[in-house]
Amino acid sequence: MKKLLILVVVFFCVVTVAMNPFQLQTGGNGILAVEYDSGFGSPSDLYGITNSAFSTHFVELTTVASPSSNQRTLYLHLFEDSDDGMAGMLQYYMDTEKTSNVRSLSYTVSGALGPLTAYGADFELNMTTATATTYGVSVRGGITGKAYELIEYIVSFSSDLWNSGSSVSSVDLLAGIRFVPNPFMIGLELGTREGMAIKYLGLSTQYTYNNLFSARAGVSMNADLLSNIDFIVGGGMEVRVGDMLITAGIGTNLTNKIESFSFSRNWSVGLLGRW
Repeated sequence: MKKLLILVVVFFCVVTVAMNPFQLQTGGNGILAVEYDSGFGSPSDLYGITNSAFSTHFVELTTVASPSSNQRTLYLHLFEDSDDGMAGMLQYYMDTEKTSNVRSLSYTVSGALGPLTAYGADFELNMTTATATTYGVSVRGGITGKAYELIEYIVSFSSDLWNSGSSVSSVDLLAGIRFVPNPFMIGLELGTREGMAIKYLGLSTQYTYNNLFSARAGVSMNADLLSNIDFIVGGGMEVRVGDMLITAGIGTNLTNKIESFSFSRNWSVGLLGRW
């Protein structure tokens, strides 16, 4: 049972610079992460998927320290479609270092609050064994709604409810709007990172051609409590081949002023299959 517990539980605030696959494609932003990418944005954007699916993403981050090092992580997702009025997603996260010490298991559920509004909630068990074994529980939640025909709004939060290594809980917030004039999608968002220690403003865009190819890019301005400012930029693409989706992205920190947020480059590849 102890080994099983270790297998399924990551410290919520792992390493913030280890940006998820979608964020590095959009310069540190997550507001455009809808449907199968919703695990990297608001969980309320999961509702509406029409197929069950399985996906995997590999991410590598290169630090700016000398000598530099590569931090590698792996995401696995299993999706349940929205046919019964609710969509679900099981996510497993781990690092892939030789001395691997990060594990996380979470489940997302998302449904409709009305014809124009969806909700979502994600519950996570996590663990890190870097110096001492630390367990944690975290939760994310969000609401997505349509304000006008071409404008959607998103409000979400994430919270570290409990951690065995700390008595201090943390909360981060995200709020923004999406403009969806097909085939474009443009997102503007405000949010916080690292328990509100970093505030950010992000702008990102996506272009989709005939539902077969998507290209996305973005930039975010991040400021810490000492008024240090980092600019994160990124870009990526997604190609559909039958029921398969192939994704790739790359991002970088242009300024590296915030110590806990600095990296030289970050890239990812992913594959998703639907049925």
